[in-house]
Amino acid sequence: MPALRSTALPTVSALLALVLALPASAQAPAAPPLMPTRDVAVVYSVQPQGAPQPQSVKVYFHNKGDLMRIDGPPNPQDGALGGYMVMNRPAKTMVVILNQQHLYMDVPEGQEVQSPFVLDASMQFTPQGAGTVAGLPCERYSIVAGAGHAEACVTSDGVVLSETGVDGQGNRGTLTAQSVSYGPLDASLFAPPAGFQRAGHPAGPGEQGVPLQAGGLQGLPPATHGTP
Repeated sequence: MPALRSTALPTVSALLALVLALPASAQAPAAPPLMPTRDVAVVYSVQPQGAPQPQSVKVYFHNKGDLMRIDGPPNPQDGALGGYMVMNRPAKTMVVILNQQHLYMDVPEGQEVQSPFVLDASMQFTPQGAGTVAGLPCERYSIVAGAGHAEACVTSDGVVLSETGVDGQGNRGTLTAQSVSYGPLDASLFAPPAGFQRAGHPAGPGEQGVPLQAGGLQGLPPATHGTP
């Protein structure tokens, strides 16, 4: 018996250590990655407050989210011009590309344009359990930032699959991923097309129908749209 006990005790101890470790490893992280950790393209159904119907918006993330491209809806609402936006996070720059006019313009420094498709370090996250969107598993979070709040489902590699929220001004909106495609993205996607001419930017945000707010969206998520 003593020999049996001495042989069994290490095994029991090892099993106990394993069991004690399991709950911690199974817990959802306190905060998800703030940007996708690998190249991905996501097609969202997006409906800001006041929009008559949802519209399709395609978003590309490259180099761990350092480069981000947002394609406007095929049929822009409210007179917005068709095109796309490219955001360079390390350089803190943004370029608006207008397809029909064959023009592109730099957003002047100080006109910070933020996006509802990424998260922010100022947000407070509370895990709410597992979910599934567009066939992909995600963790649901309750998000609070300033005067805004939202509910979101985010993959373990930082892709926002769904979000419903209200920002600091009371603007509401919702987005839901319809498809998610992982794979390397060419750098040319994040530059103005060849032959497009650089144009001066209007005197103020939103003039001449230029959609300075990323995708023309409000309310998503709260911390990135005017939250104090």
